[in-house]
Amino acid sequence: MNNNDCDLVRFCIRHMSNKEHIHILYDQYGIYYRKSDSYKKLVLRLDESKSNKINLSVIENYHKSVWKPAPKELHLANLKSGLLKGHNWHGAMPSMLHLSLQNKVREHVEGKMSLSDLIKIGADVMKHEYFMVCAHDLCETAIIENHPTVIPPISRKSISDFVFEGIPYDLKITNYFPKQTKKIVNANKIEVVKQLLSGADVLRLREQAKKTINNWGLNRFYVLVEDQDRWLQNPESILEELLNEIKNIGNPLKIKIEGITILTQLIAI
Repeated sequence: MNNNDCDLVRFCIRHMSNKEHIHILYDQYGIYYRKSDSYKKLVLRLDESKSNKINLSVIENYHKSVWKPAPKELHLANLKSGLLKGHNWHGAMPSMLHLSLQNKVREHVEGKMSLSDLIKIGADVMKHEYFMVCAHDLCETAIIENHPTVIPPISRKSISDFVFEGIPYDLKITNYFPKQTKKIVNANKIEVVKQLLSGADVLRLREQAKKTINNWGLNRFYVLVEDQDRWLQNPESILEELLNEIKNIGNPLKIKIEGITILTQLIAI
């Protein structure tokens, strides 16, 4: 294996698998380990064994055999059911959801909104949480199922959502910025990606970069959907367009944030 393939094997073991599946794989190939080993130690066990049996092809096939697709029919039915209309964060911060909703409770206590309106906010937030998970699951599954060389994750805590053309990516589904169109986005991909990354916490990125090989844990695969109503009306058309756009995908964009290089892809729908 070349160095990049070796690094990908290490990355998949350490950041895209779980210990149960790693133990099964190591048992198959006679790699010594202890059940108490950390993920980092499990990678070292492979290096120490000097075995060339577990190569990138083995990892790819193993992950595909274990990976389970999202419940597509359930997600599609729920999107088109009408029950997710009104999904909204209501200004809540996903990373601080408890505090955000707690502040809404305080607003009710201070007489700024009724109890029924407060409860409606909770319903809208849950709708939006499911909407985001649903859209992500459908796009991730479509990409993995339709690209034979993609390596899927086999851990719910995977840092990356897949390895696409030899590069691990975290999939991000979002919408366009105001006054942008598909034509504008495609003509200014680097600027759009910089906008998407503009709010990044650099200190957090640096800490995350230290924990992954080649900064791969920072890579982003963006899918921007202009008309969000399509998710609730005809989600299949979004997935079809996504797969058509990927057929013509180019090399990843390299974005630098204070010396940190992040590899990105951007698909405009």
